[in-house]
Amino acid sequence: MTLALWGERKAVSTKFITYPAIAISGTLMVGLVAYLLAKPQNPPQVSFAEEALRSGEPVVEMTDPARPAVASAVDRTAMPDQGNLRISNRTDHPIRVALRQITPQSTSNPPALGKPVHWDFAPQEGSGKGLLLSLPQGGLTLKQGDILVAFAQDGSRTYWGPYVVGKTNQPLWNNQAREWQLTIEH
Repeated sequence: MTLALWGERKAVSTKFITYPAIAISGTLMVGLVAYLLAKPQNPPQVSFAEEALRSGEPVVEMTDPARPAVASAVDRTAMPDQGNLRISNRTDHPIRVALRQITPQSTSNPPALGKPVHWDFAPQEGSGKGLLLSLPQGGLTLKQGDILVAFAQDGSRTYWGPYVVGKTNQPLWNNQAREWQLTIEH
């Protein structure tokens, strides 16, 4: 009788080990299948800045869903080497626009970067005609190759750029006003 009980206990304990093991492995298999089916098949997205650096072509991030985000060439033949800078903040964010100017060196040395400067804008500030920028010591002249970036100051982690003057679609050259125009939009 003890032998029969022992056999029943062994069968019962085997059931307690086997059934949970099957249940756990089945759950893992279902989870793996669900993961593989839900996994996107597209290649990883590359930021517009990385793509621009790799290809050498300008790439602009479009925020209007009606227009596709495509790269379009800027007519560099109509652009001069330098001009004023006008900025429009058409967002609901307070933003800071930072500028890093290129200081030309001799032809044998690469250009050096000047000291960075920045300006702060309230939401929608200059959204109509834009604001013409200057430096404390006088006027501001933007040259091709200068670098602009804008970012929200409200903690939203939103940023625009980097924009390389004369190389990316922003800032735009206004031939009539003889100035560069940077429009920050949603």
